[in-house]
Amino acid sequence: MIDFETIQASAEGFARKCMKEDGELTPMFIAYDGNGAVYPMAIDRRFMNSETDKERLCGGLREFFRQRGIEVYAFICEAWVATVRKGDSLDDPGFLTPSQRRDRKEVVIVSVSTRIRSTMKYLAIIRGPDGSVESLLEEPMPEGATFSGRFQELLDPVKPS
Repeated sequence: MIDFETIQASAEGFARKCMKEDGELTPMFIAYDGNGAVYPMAIDRRFMNSETDKERLCGGLREFFRQRGIEVYAFICEAWVATVRKGDSLDDPGFLTPSQRRDRKEVVIVSVSTRIRSTMKYLAIIRGPDGSVESLLEEPMPEGATFSGRFQELLDPVKPS
């Protein structure tokens, strides 16, 4: 089995290559089973349009991962991120999503997950005047930031012994 750090570095390298060559990145999962088999899965953006679509995708991935004995997977995508200000509430009707905010940042997210460990990196997309990708810069996680979410929790949890 490939070690966690190797998978993280490989996923990040792949994301950098795609962004440099194509200027965009199709959302992708790269899953590894206990026997060393690798399952790359590009996700059609239409499956990312609504919360319902994303939940259906997650359900399908959970079942696929369960059937194949997946032990670790990477998720790579482009996203908009913005810092939630103190006092903001996601439940507030006036809450703006990152895509609606002027202070948003365009990033590539690279996450790697097992049943007991997850990591996430934000790589800020630096574009030139013509819109081409000049570089990806690793952004430090803001102090006190946490990460979780539907795409990091796709493996069945470890059962207590």
